[in-house]
Parts: sequence; structure tokens; C-alpha cells
Amino acid sequence: GLFDIQSHSFWHPNFNDEKRRLKHEQYEKFVRTQLVKSKETLEKKLQTRVDMLAWPFGIFDDDIVAADQDDVSGIEISELFPLQAQIADKFSIVKA
Repeated sequence: GLFDIQSHSFWHPNFNDEKRRLKHEQYEKFVRTQLVKSKETLEKKLQTRVDMLAWPFGIFDDDIVAADQDDVSGIEISELFPLQAQIADKFSIVKA
């Protein structure tokens, strides 16, 4: 199509602020909710596939990346956003 709509989290939080504010388990649940709820809402309302994520403020951290690799939080970012995972593998994306 002419344009593409993708995910940017559910309500655009600053993950660094939330990580300081919440306990570890709460933070994991918070991240999972932000990513899954955004993706599911967009896919349902727009009847399209969401496979990319733009991190709010460009912030993502080692815990979120580890959750993808170790499945610590029950979420695999590479499964939620497969196109993003392919791009990250092809071009070594540098964290902000």
C-alpha cells in the first residue's frame, strides 16, 4: 500500500522511568502489556499485520533484549515483530 502502520507501544511510556519505578516482575509484565496490547489492538482494528516496532524515545534495554533471547518474561520480541527481528539480524542495530 501507500503507507504502513506499525506499533509504537500501547501508550508511549519511557521504559527507563518505568524500570526504575516498578519491581522486576511488574516491569516485565508492563513491557509485555505495552508490546502485546499495541500489536493486538492495531491488528484487530485495522485488519492488518503488525510486524515492526518503533521503541518510544528510542529506548530499549538489555532486560527487554534478554527477555527475547531467554524468554524470561514470556514474550519473544522476534515472534511479536518478525520483520524487525530480520532487520536487526541483517543490520546490527545500535541501542540508543
